Amino acid sequence: MTAHYVHRQRVRLARTDAGGVVFFVEPLVMAHEAYEALLDDIGVSARSVIEAGCGIPIVDARVSLRAPLKVGDDVDIALAVTRLGGKSFTIQATLRRGDEVVGEATTTHVFIERGQSAPLPDALRAGLAPYVTTVSP
Repeated sequence: MTAHYVHRQRVRLARTDAGGVVFFVEPLVMAHEAYEALLDDIGVSARSVIEAGCGIPIVDARVSLRAPLKVGDDVDIALAVTRLGGKSFTIQATLRRGDEVVGEATTTHVFIERGQSAPLPDALRAGLAPYVTTVSP
């Protein structure tokens, strides 16, 4: 059985339009916040990466929405690593409201050191490894 990292968020008013529906880009932002929580939990925080003079920028991002999210909705964001390469990796986020899949977001990240792509650090690779899957969550 493949493990997924799950992060819960509540849709806040600031993420919505006047009708209380999330702006189109917000599911991608929510997925990125879940990814940052995953980094914290595996001991490779975004802050520690930046303080080391490195980065893990997104080089490709896609989002697909199936249903609107509204203010007050609790959203479970399940993350899976769909590709773990030598210098980059891809994360798929599935956003659920209860049992309903309301969207997906996919981001590809490249590890950067001294302004150049570089091999993924061992700690990052080891932390992501339990979430590697080829099956959508």
